[in-house]
Amino acid sequence: MQPLYEAIDPDALDQLFESPHQLQKGCIMFRYEECNVTVDAGEGITVRPG
Repeated sequence: MQPLYEAIDPDALDQLFESPHQLQKGCIMFRYEECNVTVDAGEGITVRPG
């Protein structure tokens, strides 16, 4: 499996959650290879088999 940071821009995700206008609620979900990835504003990152 290719490292996730090679497929997405981790700095862009950081900006969504760490900027002055950061997301207070919600999440970003996407599919990566055979997994479902969730980046949650309050919970962190979850990777589950798809």
